[in-house]
Amino acid sequence: MKRILLAGVVLFFGSMAGVAQTCTQTLRLANETYNAGRLHELPKICEKCLDSKSEDQFSKEEKRDAYKLLTQAYIYLEEPDQADKAMLSLLKTDGFFEINDKIDPAEFIGQYIKFRSLPVISLTAKFGFTGTFVSPITTFNTGNSVSPDGKFSPAISPYFGLGVEKMLVKNKKKMLVKNKWTLSAEIFYMTKSFAYNNSRFFDFDQLNSAEGDAKVAANISSNYTQTRLDFYPMIQYSLFQKKKSAINPFVAIGPGFSYLLAAENEIKTPRQSIDGNSGNTISGPTINPTSSFNKITYSAVIMAGGKFRIGSIYVTGDIRFQYGFSNLTAEKRTNQEAAFDYGFQIPDFKTHNVMATIGVIKPIFLPKKLVK
Repeated sequence: MKRILLAGVVLFFGSMAGVAQTCTQTLRLANETYNAGRLHELPKICEKCLDSKSEDQFSKEEKRDAYKLLTQAYIYLEEPDQADKAMLSLLKTDGFFEINDKIDPAEFIGQYIKFRSLPVISLTAKFGFTGTFVSPITTFNTGNSVSPDGKFSPAISPYFGLGVEKMLVKNKKKMLVKNKWTLSAEIFYMTKSFAYNNSRFFDFDQLNSAEGDAKVAANISSNYTQTRLDFYPMIQYSLFQKKKSAINPFVAIGPGFSYLLAAENEIKTPRQSIDGNSGNTISGPTINPTSSFNKITYSAVIMAGGKFRIGSIYVTGDIRFQYGFSNLTAEKRTNQEAAFDYGFQIPDFKTHNVMATIGVIKPIFLPKKLVK
């Protein structure tokens, strides 16, 4: 019984290998037939392996090569309608197919340029991390004894989003070719975080203690978290790219529009006598200062990155710098919980971000004949 089962397995995998070899041999025969000039025989030779209902089929690469042979054959047989169908099938099989103007026949190149071969649009999905840096404008105090020595510090937060890209094309001798410019639009769900610390937020002149009068200082630490939707319409410039499959480094620039969804602020004010003998900490749940910030803010974004093709997608990565123009704080900045519980008044400030992004790009090819 074991021998019978083993023989069955061997026969099964042997038959599968034979199937793959059959269509590989068919493509080899088609090439030999084409080189021998028997062009009228090619459709019949390739028919079975191109039939989508057949169990014996070409691989994707073999199918592309077969349609290329058929396109050239129909061109030389002066059957333009069949040549169009074969070229369209070639481009639908492999949207990344490109001519080689050094070895491909001029007639085939002329046929190729009659068709749209570039993607009509590309879909993107990206993920990254951003560091938020604060540029203070004005600090507002709740008392005369507040020290101006507070410092903002950045924090790292994640973001993710979706986008589209549209490659710009130009007409060159009735041929649509890739330009170096690409328009893109991205929307990201962002978390931007930063902190404010002041080691001498308040100085209290007197504190009754068993040893007499002593000075007391109140520190403050405030951790900001803002959730935003950021929209970046950008224009990309390709530095150099000769092939669809090559590495494509690029630079880009554009405006940024940010919409505030929510904000949180965690505040603590430790009070400590200067001699270190006594102290306590004022803290509580996270406060909601969303109404203290402007809903929409503006910025400019520059970036540099690259794309690399893997299969039917591009993997991409970039580094960005976002320079904020807008004051994030609204005119009605006062938050009663922050002011009365912690003695904290939200300052005027801008933010700038350094961002590192990775993602994938999926080109959408819709080939069609453009020149009749």
